[in-house]
Amino acid sequence: MPGKAKGASAHAGIVLVDPRAQDVLKDERVSQVLRPERWNADSLRAWPECPFDTPDKRRRLMEATGGWPNLVERTVDLATRGGYTLEAALEAIQAHYAQKEVARTHLDRVELTPHTRNLLADWVQYVDPGEGCTHGDIAAVTGLDLTEVHAFTDRLADHGVLDDGEDGYALGLVTFRALTAVGKES
Repeated sequence: MPGKAKGASAHAGIVLVDPRAQDVLKDERVSQVLRPERWNADSLRAWPECPFDTPDKRRRLMEATGGWPNLVERTVDLATRGGYTLEAALEAIQAHYAQKEVARTHLDRVELTPHTRNLLADWVQYVDPGEGCTHGDIAAVTGLDLTEVHAFTDRLADHGVLDDGEDGYALGLVTFRALTAVGKES
């Protein structure tokens, strides 16, 4: 490599678009995994072509899509090129992701193991969508001890499915709805 200092190491990146290809992450040369982040109200406001251009419209888009890039972009596409009104695009994306197989695909994409899904299925039975929970609340519904709950919430945050608010931890709305649609798996 021209201009490379002696002893300097080269850095490379791998972009995985399908979690089923994650075996490449077992290579010892992979030192860090970065997952794409979900859209939020501020990042949507910075998107000038987004038809969800008011605070209320952005809030409704976030509620419908959870900020997941694939869902946000699909919803915007429905509203801009698909012939849908903004409201119809929101309804269409929510109806699509309420289907059991589509919900299962979302859970696969965010790389939640069957064990984690079953713990979360217990959790969603006791809370409302978007409701915050403390570590103690999570321990009570999952049967994990507090040390395990701390590790559990850290893993969920790493996977982008946990929202940390002033009332505690809440599952992202799309993940919550997906778990509700799928239920416990054996």
